[in-house]
Amino acid sequence: MRRVIFVRHGESQANREGRFAGRSDPPLTRLGRRQAVALARRLAREQIDAAYASPLQRVQQTAAIALAGRDVPFHTAAELRELDFGDWDGLTGQQIRERWPEDFQRLADPDDGFRAPNGESLVEGRERVLRFVESLRERHSDQQVCCLTSGSVLQLYLTHVLHMPLGKFWKLAVHNCSLTVVEFRRAGAVVVCANEAAHLARLQRR
Repeated sequence: MRRVIFVRHGESQANREGRFAGRSDPPLTRLGRRQAVALARRLAREQIDAAYASPLQRVQQTAAIALAGRDVPFHTAAELRELDFGDWDGLTGQQIRERWPEDFQRLADPDDGFRAPNGESLVEGRERVLRFVESLRERHSDQQVCCLTSGSVLQLYLTHVLHMPLGKFWKLAVHNCSLTVVEFRRAGAVVVCANEAAHLARLQRR
C-alpha cells in the first residue's frame, strides 16, 4: 500500500451531545450529513483503489455519502471500530467525572494500559489498528486506500507513526470528516497531512 487516507466520520448525535460512544451506535446529525457531502467533494480529487469502513452506522452513513457514485471496492472492517469505552459508553464527561472521579482524572494523562471500566485498553485499541493497517499494506500493493473510522482509532494510530507516548493521543485533534494521509516509504510511515478540514470551513450547525 502506497498511501492510506484516514477519514473520521461526520458529526454524530453523541458528538453533538458530548457523549462517549464506543459500542453504542448513534446516527449522523444533519450537520454530519452535510459534512459528508463536503467530504465527497474533497475526495473527488483523490484516487481511491479500495475503501474500508467501521461497521458503526455513523461511519457507514458517512461512507455512503462520501463515496456515492464511485466505482470503489468497499469493505466493512470491524478492526476500524471505535475504542470500546465500556461502562462509560453513552455518558457525558460530567457524568463520568461524577461516577468515576479517579479514573476520569487519569484520562488527562493516561498510562498505556488505561481503559474505561469494562472497556478496551489504549494498547489493545492501537494494536488492533496496527495489525489491520499492516494487513492492508500486504493486500493493496502500490495502491491508495481510504479508511473511514472514528476519532480515537486515528489518534491511537498516529501516536505510533509519530513515536508519541500512547497516553498523549488526546493531544491530536481529529475533526469530524477531516482527512489524515499517511504515506509508506522505505524509511517508514510519513504523515503527509493531518486533520485537513478546509473543505468544512463554510459549514455551520443548523
